[in-house]
Amino acid sequence: MAICLVVLALFVPAGCGGGAGGSGRDLAELVPADALAYAEFTIDTDSEPADRLFEIIGRFSDEDLRAELESAIDENTDGLSFDDLDAAFCDRAAAYAGDFAIADQLIPSAAVFAEVADQGKAEELIELIGSKLPEAQETEVDGITYMSAGPLAYGIVDDLFILGTTAGLTEVAQNADGAEGERLADRAEFTQTERIGREDTLAYGYFDFAALFDLAERAIDSGLADGLSGEGLSPGGSTRQLWSDLLDYYKQGFGLSEIDARPAAFAIDARDDRISFVALTGSNEDRPELSSPTLSASVPEDAWLAVSADDYFKGFEEELRSPILTQSLSFSKERIERVYRKGLGIDLAALGALEDLMIAARGTTVDELSVRAVLGAPKPQGLRAALNGFAKSAILQRLGDVTPLDLPDPAIGYSIESAALPKPLLVGLGKTRLVITYGDDGFEDLLSADGGPTTTGPLADAGPLFGEGGVASGAIDLDAVVALVADAGDATDEDLAKAEPVDLIAVGGRDEGDVRISQFIFTVD
Repeated sequence: MAICLVVLALFVPAGCGGGAGGSGRDLAELVPADALAYAEFTIDTDSEPADRLFEIIGRFSDEDLRAELESAIDENTDGLSFDDLDAAFCDRAAAYAGDFAIADQLIPSAAVFAEVADQGKAEELIELIGSKLPEAQETEVDGITYMSAGPLAYGIVDDLFILGTTAGLTEVAQNADGAEGERLADRAEFTQTERIGREDTLAYGYFDFAALFDLAERAIDSGLADGLSGEGLSPGGSTRQLWSDLLDYYKQGFGLSEIDARPAAFAIDARDDRISFVALTGSNEDRPELSSPTLSASVPEDAWLAVSADDYFKGFEEELRSPILTQSLSFSKERIERVYRKGLGIDLAALGALEDLMIAARGTTVDELSVRAVLGAPKPQGLRAALNGFAKSAILQRLGDVTPLDLPDPAIGYSIESAALPKPLLVGLGKTRLVITYGDDGFEDLLSADGGPTTTGPLADAGPLFGEGGVASGAIDLDAVVALVADAGDATDEDLAKAEPVDLIAVGGRDEGDVRISQFIFTVD
């Protein structure tokens, strides 16, 4: 309950202005350099990004979110009003989690903290927390006085409101008092992540993934994870092996086995008629330069949906044979391959021929709707047999009538007609690509087309949203989607009205030196 009260209390308007902490103090200077994770967020609902967020959300609802927030605080803080908390804190708050030795200490150093603007109002909050924790006692360590209840510690130290573990509170307090040692704000890996914006965003998060995975490895090796249930998941092996395989699987997913593992950062912002989710990750010489996806030239200019990515299927076959499936979950390679062969009529090895991906849709009525998907296959030999097998598979035969297409050599293909679809599906394999279309009259052209970057269409139009040199890998025009849903008659006018403010959803990014900045953007009318 105390933690909920504090978190709720933090999301209130600012009582003071200034730098990262409200008075010029950089809150990252209060955190140790080896922090596993750090977050910083606005607690000023009158700040520009927060004000913009409320305004954007207001376009989708008649309810006043700001007023509801004020009312919720008034009702849940037992005598402390919204205005009281407004006066208590400055405009930003921060939280961090530090490393810890598994063998010696199971409770890490962690804390959430904010600068105090009104000492009296902040002390009232301390008293409120104390009323919810009657077992709390005043404690003094190294001249720092605070309240403690088991592993939880809280108090006001040097104009900072701090809530966390005992180690976390004392670490922040000692750093605020000028203790020796490197801080997170001094670490080069941290300062490079600030390119996405920290002080001016709604929320910012920093994660040292290499250190987090190292902590997980130490926890597994120590046996700490053995108590976490693995029943039903590891009938043929140990629970420890299950967690080890899971960790290896996710390390590979984050690319830590292939590139230099560097910290990453994330941010959420709202301004200029858009809400942005931003991620920054380290890069190196092995990462290809960000450019327009190879198959994006096959996106129609009038498409309302476009997704294109190079090397999309890279490692897909290996993932299906990963230890987490074949060992920990007791899915043998033979069993996995048998499922694919029986259900889809294809050999798993054939999937290794796939590389790039493009999906696009156009048409704002049910009759006009068409969809195309292109999958790059520079070495399609194995796919030829796979496609023929797929056409004869039980799952496809149940879907509808399958008819071979008369296509120029070396292309092969099939038409699939189903009572559930007004138009046939066409599936074909050309020299270097697998093509699937629905209601698209460009099927044969797509089979023989060459790849290349696009200069027109939704992906090209969305590129500038990501800054200079920005490249879009996905875009959806929501106005077109609303029109299509309206024509299909599957939604009420009220439902359609809720979606109308959204103009575009786009995914993409840009390279800046040795980092990649990826974004997920909502734009509104």
